[in-house]
Amino acid sequence: MTEEKVIVDLSKLLEPYQGKWVAISGDKARVLCAANTIEEVLEKSQHYKDDEPILLRVPDEHTAHLL
Repeated sequence: MTEEKVIVDLSKLLEPYQGKWVAISGDKARVLCAANTIEEVLEKSQHYKDDEPILLRVPDEHTAHLL
């Protein structure tokens, strides 16, 4: 049995955080915190123990991605 892959568009959610590190909720529904460095986000995200945050850096506006 194969696992079905789900594509989630986070562009609207993450648009205000361009160039920042963010922690988003495990359900990918909200941004828990944002900061300039991953260390700051790690520290801030400790306050959200009920969630399993996903940490990522939001690309700058002029960044291209190849898939």
